[in-house]
Amino acid sequence: MKTKATTALSHAKIWSILFTLWLFIPTILSAHPPTAHNENPQNILFVGNSFTYYNDSIHNHVRRMLASTQENGETTVLLRSMTISGALLSEHEGGFQNLLQSNKWDVVILQGHSMEAITDGQSENFRNTANRYVEAVRNAGATPVLFMTWAYQDAPEMTAPLAQAYSAIALESGAIVAPVGLAFEKVQACDKTITLISQDGK
Repeated sequence: MKTKATTALSHAKIWSILFTLWLFIPTILSAHPPTAHNENPQNILFVGNSFTYYNDSIHNHVRRMLASTQENGETTVLLRSMTISGALLSEHEGGFQNLLQSNKWDVVILQGHSMEAITDGQSENFRNTANRYVEAVRNAGATPVLFMTWAYQDAPEMTAPLAQAYSAIALESGAIVAPVGLAFEKVQACDKTITLISQDGK
């Protein structure tokens, strides 16, 4: 039986691994540095679907992580999230442009549908949309980051093509890759007792 302390420790291990991969793997995946980079971002926007929103939303977890490093337990970093359930990246078109112009963002993180990057009939639209959004983000003075999604529970073979697809777009556009899918794979290989996937298998 897991205690609250054990659960908290497991969560801490997950976030530690995810954050470490976030920092270092983009350099490995990218053949050249991005044209813009913010060492100390103060305004961060997340764009995606339930993979960004579910389980209390990634931006809330990042806020708590940042706050935990401060003596007063607070952070002045602005984090916002724009998500549509089950959405393709292109379905954010109208709202994305408006929100992009609503603030002086330092970093914008783009997460597409979990299958669109590797599905015939959708992958080209995803590639074109990602390139267009990356250019818009860069023109707005922010650093574009592509959020590499993870494999479904019953389809671990998704990880490799997702990594390849996101890396190829990053190389083409000059964006940074946040290799979340590779982080999931790494966590599951390191500790089989940690459950990252909910009952829906996604």
